[in-house]
Amino acid sequence: MTTPPDLDILTLTANPSIDRTVSIDAPLSPGGVHRITRELREPGGKGLNVAGVAAAMGARVAAVLPLGEDDPLADLADVPLMPVTIDANVRTNIAVVDSAGETTKINEAGPALRAAQVDALVQTLTQAATRARAVILAGSLPAGVEDDFYVEAVRRVREVAPDVLLAVDTSDAPLRALAAALPESAPDLVKPNATELAQMVGADPAKLEAEADAGNLA
Repeated sequence: MTTPPDLDILTLTANPSIDRTVSIDAPLSPGGVHRITRELREPGGKGLNVAGVAAAMGARVAAVLPLGEDDPLADLADVPLMPVTIDANVRTNIAVVDSAGETTKINEAGPALRAAQVDALVQTLTQAATRARAVILAGSLPAGVEDDFYVEAVRRVREVAPDVLLAVDTSDAPLRALAAALPESAPDLVKPNATELAQMVGADPAKLEAEADAGNLA
């Protein structure tokens, strides 16, 4: 008799962040001095976002991610974490909202991961995948992680949990690597926008978007 899953959703965020949003008291002026009127810090990264929303809806969730030893993200996150310790704290992404409501984003690249830390992420993921109904791999990849990371992660999860619902949400080189490895590395679900779909099939994203806007969904 198999043990029923005790997690509804398990997520992996390879490049999490602290998202810092600051509001300033005037239109943004390059080279000028601005006063912050309001500040908000939230956990960031697609996998963490999915886990947070799912938990708010009553789902049983856990989030696999890399974390620095005394990382402030651990205190901000409001979902159960399965961390892999890395050498530095996660990145901070800054959004500046000026008095006119215009938003300027400044994103850090994130700390580089060593090969052993990448292996530990995949191992933590696969060990927990057997407890989950769905596994979601989401977001960009930090330095030190190869473009085929999601290809290998999908294969490893399939080996230990062949019946789990598996979704991938990424873009650019990691998405192209996943598409190139199909069908062996096929997840159950991807959610590309027009640009990402164009990346997967080698199309022109602007033309693809224009055709969709014109009603030509073929």
